[in-house]
Amino acid sequence: MEFSNARYEDPGRNTITLDVKTEQYGVIPFTYRTDGSEERPGTISEKVGKALRNGEIEVEPYQQTERGKEEQEAVIRAERNRRLSETDYFMMEDYPASEEDKEAVKQYRQALRDITEQEEYPENISWPEKPNCVK
Repeated sequence: MEFSNARYEDPGRNTITLDVKTEQYGVIPFTYRTDGSEERPGTISEKVGKALRNGEIEVEPYQQTERGKEEQEAVIRAERNRRLSETDYFMMEDYPASEEDKEAVKQYRQALRDITEQEEYPENISWPEKPNCVK
């Protein structure tokens, strides 16, 4: 498997797009989440992750394109909403979690909502770290 044209798609470096050359399908465009959340054994995502960790793929830095600020903000809000949805289950009243874990998740969710208040938003954002108690 060969990789080429890798580049970050967002200022937070959460997503990489690249071309993957496979024997079966030839060259296919591929999107990789840098948090590794989509890596599964035997998948292209796992192979991309390993190649990235081994330094076998050079990733071009994020370059703001001609897309407007509104589109860039929409991409960031969509990512924020995706991260919020990952913790929705945790906020259910009957979810079995300690008060400490619930508070950590509440703080994480608030930090996600506050992304738009960061000084360099939307050009340069800092994503909060997901609490260890979140699956």
